[in-house]
Amino acid sequence: MFSSISCSKDKTNNCTINSTYDVEISSIMNSYCIACHQSNNASGGVILEDKNSVEQHINQIILEIESQSMPPYGMPAPLGLERDSIIVILNCWLDNLVQ
Repeated sequence: MFSSISCSKDKTNNCTINSTYDVEISSIMNSYCIACHQSNNASGGVILEDKNSVEQHINQIILEIESQSMPPYGMPAPLGLERDSIIVILNCWLDNLVQ
């Protein structure tokens, strides 16, 4: 799904994309997270169904995807280059949040 997205940090470690919640982030959450992390089914007590809740958990989301502990075994999960692209998209969104 996201493997064709060209996104990276340039040599100065600045994001070369401007990911937004409404486009990239909500799509990632809907594809890989929301089945288990919505208000009527909040696995681990974590809700990821809106921008504020994702902002609140973004650092943990990135760590879980990097370590491949989320999505859990048996659930749809990004692989290889798609996972790498998602991690970059999430990190760039985080960078834009703190600026």
